[in-house]
Amino acid sequence: MAASTEARPCCAKGTPSPRRQSTVLVFWSFVLFELCCGIHFPLISTLRSRYIPEDSRSAVLNLVRIPLNLLVCIILLKVRGGAPRPVAVDLLVPILAGGGGAASHSASAHSHRSPR
Repeated sequence: MAASTEARPCCAKGTPSPRRQSTVLVFWSFVLFELCCGIHFPLISTLRSRYIPEDSRSAVLNLVRIPLNLLVCIILLKVRGGAPRPVAVDLLVPILAGGGGAASHSASAHSHRSPR
């Protein structure tokens, strides 16, 4: 369920420019996005409490945030004076989400194989 919930915001974000779409489609895409965000945060909190021990949770989460912060810094350095091309950004989001989903699936499959 977590993987499918993570993929839905990309689908909701994947709608073209509002100038080319009807207001109804944009509204329902927004509702879908908000629904996914409403599912995401409680789901992630539950998974964190289940799989990351309380005593090391902050250290683990801070280490996980390092690659994300590096990615943001790289993008901001590339953008600098002007906005990035919308097509590039709209393609980057699903690619990164897919990579995260693949890494999550791989980690999940690996954790099920290893003895405890």
